[in-house]
Amino acid sequence: MAGHWVGHLSSAPSTRCGLRVASELTRGCGGGQEGFADPTSRNSSAKPETCDGGAVPCAFPGCISGGFGRGGSKRRRAAFSAYSVVVCVLLKLATMATSDLDKMIETLRRCEVLTESEVKLLCNKAMEILVEESNVQKIDAPVTICGDIHGQFYDLKEVRVVVFPKSGDTVCAGLLRPHQSTQEVKPLYSYIARAVRRAPRRTDTFFFPRKLFMVGGECPQTNYLFMGDFVDRGFYSVETFLLLLALKVRYPDRIFLIRGNHESRQITQVYGFYDECLRKYGSVNVWRYCTDIFDYLSLSALVENNVLCVHGGLSPTITTVDQIRTIDRKQEVPHDGAMCDLLWSDPEDVAGWGLSPRGAGYLFGGDVCKQFCSQNGIELVARAHQLVMEGYKWMFDETLVTVWSAPNYCYR
Repeated sequence: MAGHWVGHLSSAPSTRCGLRVASELTRGCGGGQEGFADPTSRNSSAKPETCDGGAVPCAFPGCISGGFGRGGSKRRRAAFSAYSVVVCVLLKLATMATSDLDKMIETLRRCEVLTESEVKLLCNKAMEILVEESNVQKIDAPVTICGDIHGQFYDLKEVRVVVFPKSGDTVCAGLLRPHQSTQEVKPLYSYIARAVRRAPRRTDTFFFPRKLFMVGGECPQTNYLFMGDFVDRGFYSVETFLLLLALKVRYPDRIFLIRGNHESRQITQVYGFYDECLRKYGSVNVWRYCTDIFDYLSLSALVENNVLCVHGGLSPTITTVDQIRTIDRKQEVPHDGAMCDLLWSDPEDVAGWGLSPRGAGYLFGGDVCKQFCSQNGIELVARAHQLVMEGYKWMFDETLVTVWSAPNYCYR
């Protein structure tokens, strides 16, 4: 996936300060010669100035009509010089080298915060990637599906999980209680394997390592889907969300993030993320950068066209997956409507629809879930949003599974 990152940058200037862009600007502006000459001499053969010792020009002589001859205006020469510096700085800031991104990831893996300028740059690059993703992000198996994290950084690294790292199989990762045996979790593995129509050769090999990213291999060796609620309640929401975001930027086709109900400006001001940003940075700028990113996260994912993954649940206003694609997600989570329901609803042993005690979203029964699956040709709805002590919970004749990935929730 590093290739994707390089390819993503290749559509921008191919040099450190934008040689290709500069060339195009020079050709298109007129009034100057093609190439990069000394701005004080139109026909000078001197080598162009460079940025930080590189071979990239820092001036665009053709961008200001009339050129800069020896008798040219000093004011125009001064204005041009300032313009050159500004353009070079902007082009350099717009380019994030892969090595810089790797350094950010290593810093975050040590549970150390990035600088405010690094967070801003990271969020800007993430926005460029997320804006291209659909409301229903298509994902190929194999993929490890994770539930709520809630800022529990060390549990993200050390959570005990149920994982089935078989090639071609969808994986659900959740909390494994110490007394559970592999026999108890075999049905989950077998069903998920059938759901993606890739029958495994064996169903008796299970792995229970302590680190989440060691379960199926570090990203990018393993695909991951996180179903929202990255922040709030835990002590390390900043480090948790930024690490996942940095991995998303570094490996955009290997890790997928969808929005939870806590990825909201209003909710984060109540449950801790806002205060954490203020405490660690002394201002709310990082909180603003992150909440702007929340608006660009996908609302759902579709694994192998068979497993629909959402944070909360279903909505009475949505009967087909295509209707999810039509939602304008680039906004704060509304108090009602389809987008709100996808992030807030819960399954319950009721018939049809019911009012949610959360005050947002709905309760939906098994008949609703089975009808939705049948109408859309899917076999399973995977969601998070609710604490389940076993780490996962089947409902409605195994047409829905709740996945929870925050053990020792709220440090209780």
